[in-house]
Amino acid sequence: MTISLLAAAYLFFGGTGAGTLFWAVLADIRWPDARQRRASARALGVAVAFLAAGILCLVFDLGRPDQALLLFVNPTFSYLTVGTYLLTALVLIVLILLLARFTAGAKLQESASFVVLRIVGAMASLGVMVYTGLLLRDLAPIRLWTSWWLPVLFLASSLAAGAAAYLLCARPAEETPAVRRAVMDRFSRLDLILVLCEILACVAYLVSVAGTELGLRGVLALLTGAQAPLFWGGFVVCGIAIPLAADVCSLARPKAFGEMTPVFVAFAGIAGCFCLRVSLVLAGAHVVI
Repeated sequence: MTISLLAAAYLFFGGTGAGTLFWAVLADIRWPDARQRRASARALGVAVAFLAAGILCLVFDLGRPDQALLLFVNPTFSYLTVGTYLLTALVLIVLILLLARFTAGAKLQESASFVVLRIVGAMASLGVMVYTGLLLRDLAPIRLWTSWWLPVLFLASSLAAGAAAYLLCARPAEETPAVRRAVMDRFSRLDLILVLCEILACVAYLVSVAGTELGLRGVLALLTGAQAPLFWGGFVVCGIAIPLAADVCSLARPKAFGEMTPVFVAFAGIAGCFCLRVSLVLAGAHVVI
């Protein structure tokens, strides 16, 4: 795998798809009603699209499809190989759950085997979210990517983006303004927690990296170099500041905000997740060059 925009897209699609799947199966277990199942079906469709896009980015980044097949036929123990198997397993789990939506009855969907399948899917999705950070550590031995806080940051970012994607899928399924308002409040509380986790993980990551001379060069390349507008404007403003302000204001004065506000916040959060990965990948590539 090379250091490129395709690598950044792979990290984004894999993490966001896994995050969307995580919240979909969690909501399926927590609120197993008909309305919730419609929302989860949409979210599962979005998750499989994200994951498939991530796999395509990997194939094109490797250059030849046969190189991607070698990861299965002749695997080696590496983050890339483990992640590829996890991504493939997630796609299969999502397809099984989607197929069950249209072919299986409600009793079968609520059976112990399907509950176990959802739990396995949630655990595998957590593995994929963490793996995206571990893979970036493995791409090149540069200090900007070698902090153990990077997988934690990617986990928090993927969970936030996945929650935002799930909200966009769940919103059309809510039929009454009162129910829609309850869903928005639930999302605002969850998103506030996730954004605060992102802030803490990002600060811890930058501090841990900047402790050495090479690490400080990488941090400066990220914060003040060519990728600074993408990091500050894309990740900090869109991914952190806008969702944080909207969540706090929405919880403090819910009637002052329209129903489209959480939708705007969700798109901003997903954009921030993408900008974080692109800025880190390109800033690291600059340090390597």
